[in-house]
Amino acid sequence: MGNSRLTIVTPTLNQGDYIERTIATITPQLGPQDSYVIVDGGSSDSTHEVLRRWEDRITAVYIEPGCTQAEALALGFNRHPGKYACYLNSDDLFLPGAIDRALSFLEHQPESTVAVYSNRVFVDDADRVTRLWRLPPHINYLMRRWDYVPQEACFWRYDVMQQVGGVDEQLNFAMDYDLFVRMMTVGKFCRLKGYFACFREHAKSKTSTINATQGRAEVAGVQRKYRIRRFIWDRLIGFLLRHVVQYQSRFSRQGVHSQQVLQAQVNEQISGVVNQTTNSTF
Repeated sequence: MGNSRLTIVTPTLNQGDYIERTIATITPQLGPQDSYVIVDGGSSDSTHEVLRRWEDRITAVYIEPGCTQAEALALGFNRHPGKYACYLNSDDLFLPGAIDRALSFLEHQPESTVAVYSNRVFVDDADRVTRLWRLPPHINYLMRRWDYVPQEACFWRYDVMQQVGGVDEQLNFAMDYDLFVRMMTVGKFCRLKGYFACFREHAKSKTSTINATQGRAEVAGVQRKYRIRRFIWDRLIGFLLRHVVQYQSRFSRQGVHSQQVLQAQVNEQISGVVNQTTNSTF
């Protein structure tokens, strides 16, 4: 075990339009014992220019042409062990206080609690908060069958990740779901109220381009691998889960208020980066 309190890995490939905003929401929250690692798969856009601007705030940058997202995660985590771990993709954003809140919770829990996550915030390519996922309290039965744990808003114990075999480098989409399913077999996950991070939806993201094909196939493969069966009654459970999340997120007064507050937080977090971007359209 290394000396880091938290190891954060950002895998990236040609996300020059977004990665500076990602970095800007992470680095102000880091403590002296935290490690922030970026693994680039050989970007040909403005990514390397951005990384040079922030190199004094980043623990390590690895340029690995041809490296996949899962391979990048495995490399970062293996070279920089810590007590806790998480990863934030290079188009997503942390919200203020996310790291301290998540780690404070884990510090005060028994070691049987292996991970904590929040509800999910969606933003678009112009940083507008578009919708929320207000999730129910964590239940293994649900989250093993439906991939609802927001990866960008999840923090876990590093040693447990390693205990269950780490990131599966053979996967291209469902590496987070696969890891969480394995971790659920050895410890407890908790969902906290509120929001830790923002998930960005845009035309070039994996969720937009391969979710309906390779994404669904990999999720189904994970379920077969770990013998996660869906029974007849699970159709009704899945239907109810989806609609409860949608109702809580879209129609509650609290949900509307949360979007306004979250938008203000997003604007504050990235304001410096946006103001410095000469080609900004914001």
